[in-house]
Amino acid sequence: MPSPSPTSLRTERRVHWGDCAPSGAVFYPVYYRWFDEGAWEFFEHAGLAIGELGARFGLVGLPLQSCRAEFRRPCRLGDWLALDITIAELGERTITLSFHVLKEGELAVRGEEIRFWGTRHPSDPGRLVRGSIPPEIVTQLGAWVASPEEERLWPRPA
Repeated sequence: MPSPSPTSLRTERRVHWGDCAPSGAVFYPVYYRWFDEGAWEFFEHAGLAIGELGARFGLVGLPLQSCRAEFRRPCRLGDWLALDITIAELGERTITLSFHVLKEGELAVRGEEIRFWGTRHPSDPGRLVRGSIPPEIVTQLGAWVASPEEERLWPRPA
């Protein structure tokens, strides 16, 4: 299934036994694992593999500042799901990713992660600080920011 827009990445997956609670529905923490896996796939797809960013810019990682999800309809064992990933907002130090889990073409779960550009503290290398995202990375990621029309399709959680 192709991506729904040029600013998003679509991945597909089937719900397996290990993804489910005893009720047969996906256990909610699994969505957060899918969001995390999808984030790294998204960055690689955008040409920004984390290992390369570390080597080029001293990036330690893109740690989570916050994450959340809205559950609109259950996903169950055996369901085929699409996960659409895009950038909702690109800040000076943070990247807000938007996740849309679709079941049979309808929105089942809407998620969001805010990640920060994690670099080492200059005087205490054991600490992470929020660094500024380099301009060339902002330019590269700018092509992946959702348009206002796309945001209207999938409003962000309140």
